[in-house]
Amino acid sequence: MTENEIKLLRECNFGSKMALDTLRRVQDDAKSDDLQALIERTIASHESLGERLHELLGEVGEEAKEPNLMEHSSVVMSVGMKLMVENTDRKIADFLTDGTNMGIKKIKGYLNKLAGRDERVREVAERLLHVEQEFVEALGAYL
Repeated sequence: MTENEIKLLRECNFGSKMALDTLRRVQDDAKSDDLQALIERTIASHESLGERLHELLGEVGEEAKEPNLMEHSSVVMSVGMKLMVENTDRKIADFLTDGTNMGIKKIKGYLNKLAGRDERVREVAERLLHVEQEFVEALGAYL
């Protein structure tokens, strides 16, 4: 596994962890059972991807890092402020869509720039993209 592929795995891991932080933060705020179920399924997908990312990073002696306190606090505060202004499923879907689209752009850019020959690395990054793209598509019903 090349250094670039390790960096891609780190970035995928970071993006997935940030998504999990946000999803867990809004999970109980969703009003509709369908949106709550969508969020729960997406959390489960990210947890599964996280396990695979940890496994691949562990193979090369890398530790999967958690978002630091400042990054975590930023997510919590941002979500809290947005929900304080308007706590509706539409608002939740709106900012989840924005955040997920940012994640898609980042991971796609890293994938195009950093992916090498290791198919396992490419596969997990593409799975992350697929989860995120499906999530954005499903969120469209709440906008």
